[in-house]
Amino acid sequence: MTPPRVVVIGLDGLDPRWCEQWIAAGALPGLARLGRRGCLGRLKTTNPPQSPVAWSSIVTGLPPGAHGIVDFIRRRRGSYLPESATMPLSGNAPRAGVAVWDRVAAAGIPATALFAPVSYPPGNGAASVLCGLGVPDLFDSSGVYGAIALRRPGDSSPGDALHLAADGSWRGAVTAGSLHVVAIPWPGPRATGAMHGQAHLRLSLRASVEGGRFGKVEVSVEGQDVVSLLPGETSPWVRLRGPDGRFAVTRFSFGVEDHSSGPDMTCLYVGPLQIDPTTESEVLSRPPELAAELAARHGLFPTMGWAIDTWAKKAGCVSDAQFADLLRAVGDARLRLFRARLDRCLTDGGLLFAVFEATDRAAHVLHHLRDPEHPRHRPGDLKRFDEQMLAVCDPFDRLVGEVQAALGPDDLLVVLSDHGFSSYDHTVGLNTVLREAGLLAGDRAGRPALVGGEIDWTKTRAFALGMGKIWVNLRRRDEHGTVSPGAEAMAVRDEARRALLALNNGPHRVVEAVYFKEELFPGPFLPYLPDLTVAFAEGWRASSASALGQLDALSLSVNDSAWSGDHANATPHAVPGVILASDPHLLREHAFLDVLDIAPLIGRRFTVPQDAATAVRP
Repeated sequence: MTPPRVVVIGLDGLDPRWCEQWIAAGALPGLARLGRRGCLGRLKTTNPPQSPVAWSSIVTGLPPGAHGIVDFIRRRRGSYLPESATMPLSGNAPRAGVAVWDRVAAAGIPATALFAPVSYPPGNGAASVLCGLGVPDLFDSSGVYGAIALRRPGDSSPGDALHLAADGSWRGAVTAGSLHVVAIPWPGPRATGAMHGQAHLRLSLRASVEGGRFGKVEVSVEGQDVVSLLPGETSPWVRLRGPDGRFAVTRFSFGVEDHSSGPDMTCLYVGPLQIDPTTESEVLSRPPELAAELAARHGLFPTMGWAIDTWAKKAGCVSDAQFADLLRAVGDARLRLFRARLDRCLTDGGLLFAVFEATDRAAHVLHHLRDPEHPRHRPGDLKRFDEQMLAVCDPFDRLVGEVQAALGPDDLLVVLSDHGFSSYDHTVGLNTVLREAGLLAGDRAGRPALVGGEIDWTKTRAFALGMGKIWVNLRRRDEHGTVSPGAEAMAVRDEARRALLALNNGPHRVVEAVYFKEELFPGPFLPYLPDLTVAFAEGWRASSASALGQLDALSLSVNDSAWSGDHANATPHAVPGVILASDPHLLREHAFLDVLDIAPLIGRRFTVPQDAATAVRP
C-alpha cells in the first residue's frame, strides 16, 4: 500500500502581510487557491527570527536551546573570534536533533529533503538529502565572488592588477580591445579552510569595443574556452577545472553600461566557485551519489547554501538586471530538481520537503523600494517593489498550483516561511555602545577593529559577537575573562541591558527588548551560548561589524546599503512567517501555529512519534 503523500514547500522569508496583500489584489493564484480551499495564516517564528534558527526548529520540532543553533554566527571555542554556525569545516551537521525527514524514513516511508537547511555535511540517516543553507563555496565561505571592470582604450585607469576587497571578494580591471590574463584566486587544500589559498586560476578575456560601446567579451580558463557574452548576457552554469584538478561550478555575467545601481556596472561578474556536484557528490548529499545523479539527469546546478549573491549586489558589483537574472537562474535550477523528485513522491508516496531561498534574498536587497524612510527610496518605488517581488514569487506560485493539481484529497500540501521582514534603515554598533557604557575597553575610537586586535580584554567586561548577541567576558570560560561567574556576571548583564534599553534616536527608542539566555535558550548548550540577545525596534539592526566582533565608528548610524530589509534582530511578533495548507482544519484546531508545531504535524500524518531532544551536539 502506498503511504500518504506530504509535500512541504518552504519559501524562505516570505512575509505573510505581503502575501495577503498580493492575493487580495488578484496575484499569486496558486497560493490564493491553496488558502481558499485549505487555510492561510501566520506562523510564529523563533527568537531570534533568523533562518538557521527557525528552520532548525521547523525540521526538528525542537526549540533553539535544544538544537543548539541560535545565530548565523557563533564564537570559536576557546577564543574571541567568530565562525559560521552553519558551515562546519569538519564533522557532522552543526545542529542537534533528528530532522523530520529522517524520522519518517526510519519508519520505512520514502522521504526526501531538497536544499535542506543546516544539514551540511549530510551525515547519516535513512532519508535522501541534498544539503542547502550551510553549504560553503570552495573557500569554505558563504561566497567569494569576483568582478573585472572593463575600461575603454585610452582610459588612464589602472588595469590588470587584481586586489582583494574587504568583504573577501576579488576585483580587477582591464582595457577592452586586447587580450588580458588575470590570475584569480583558487583555494588551497580543503582541509585548511583557507579563504585564498596557494593557487591561482588563469582567466583570459578579450572584450571588444564597437562604435564606442562594449561588444562581446570572450572568456577562457586555463586555455579552454568557457563563455562568450554580449552586454547584458549571463552564462549557463559552467564547470571550471582548477590547477589541482578539482572542479568548480560557477557562472559569468556581463553587465551593461548602467551607473544607476552602483559604482561601475560595466564589468564581468564571476560568481563564487561552488562545489561540483558531479565530482564531490558525497559531501553534498546522501545517498552519496544523489547530487551526481541529479546533475547528470537535470544539468549542473548551484550547490552553495547562499547561491544568490546578495554580497555582490550590496557591493554594487552587479546591476539590478544581473541580480534579477541570478534569482531566476538559481530558482530555475532548484525547481528542475524539485519537479524530478515530485514525480517520485507522487508514485511512491511519502514526504518531500524543499526550501527555496529566492524570496528571502530578493527581499533583503529590494526592501528599500517599499520603505519610504530608507535613504535609497524614490517616488514610485512601492509599485516597483511589488512588481519585482512578484516576479520572484510567480514561479513558485505556479509550482504550488501544479502540486495541488497532482495531489489527491487525502494528501497534504504545506507552504510555509520561516520568518517575515522588517525595515533596516539604521544600524547599531553594539561594541561601540558597550564601549561608551564603560563595559568594553577599546583603542582608537572611531576606527573599526577586529576583536583581539584593538580591544583591551583585561579591562573589558562585555562585548558583542553574533547578530545582536552580547557576551560577558567571564573568568574560567574566556581566555582573558574579567568577570566572575554568579552575582558579578549577573550585575554586568543588568548593566549592559540598561545601557541598551536606554538607546534612543530622538524621541524614538532603538531597542525593543533585551533577553537573558536563560529566557530564550534553556537546554544543554546554555553554558556555550551568548549571555544577552538584543531585539531592536522597527528599522534598526545590529551592524555587520558588531556581528563579527568589531568596533564601529559610530554607535548609531544610517543604513544606506542595498541590503535594506532584515529580520535577524527583530522581535518574533514583528516578523511572523506564513503558512498555507491543503487541510482546512489545520488552523481551526489552533489559535495560531508555531514553527515547533510543523515537525510533529508531519510526523502525525505518517504516525511517526516526535523524538526527544538530543542532549549532545552531533
